[in-house]
Amino acid sequence: MKNLSELLEKFTKEIEVNPNSTNSYYNRAIIKGKQGDLKGAIADYTKTIELNPNDAEAYNDRGVAKVKLGDVHGAIQDYTKAIEINSRYANAYHNRGNAKSKLEYFKDAIEDYTKAIEIDPMVKNAHHCRATAKDYLGDKAGALADYTLEIEVNPDCANAYYDRGITKISLGVEDKQGAYLDWSRAAALGHPNAMNLLKTLDVRYYGN
Repeated sequence: MKNLSELLEKFTKEIEVNPNSTNSYYNRAIIKGKQGDLKGAIADYTKTIELNPNDAEAYNDRGVAKVKLGDVHGAIQDYTKAIEINSRYANAYHNRGNAKSKLEYFKDAIEDYTKAIEIDPMVKNAHHCRATAKDYLGDKAGALADYTLEIEVNPDCANAYYDRGITKISLGVEDKQGAYLDWSRAAALGHPNAMNLLKTLDVRYYGN
């Protein structure tokens, strides 16, 4: 399998041969992103879009790169454009929800997460992210339900188990053992905070 540098060289040569190759620019953008060259990746995604203005994935992926560089508002614009091109693009809704959450627009973020889930009920982390947004808004019962849904979709999500345990305790429900079991599962999946919490509480957890 070729390493990233070899792939970068490959796509660059393809562009030299065919400067209008949208796939080559798009693929090179992915490689640049993996190498940490986010500005270079954005430049290649932009070129991809110039060559094909209806490339929803290029808009979405450029948005991801922009978030990593701190341009959250610019990312939201890109995710919105991707959704305008493809109204069934679950990941774009999910990513836009994440960007809105970063700006603490939690109600709007919940709407995007909900739309992503409607399109693809199995999309990973959308339920968890929606739960976190609900938690910020004080809807702890709604958050608890969403953490459970995330675990059903993604049973190896340590964060969902950990956060569900915290929410159970904050709700004051008579399910402390359930909370401990959630933290135990999170610890077994490698969640460091869960491990430390269980040690503090002197509760046995998997793998101890």
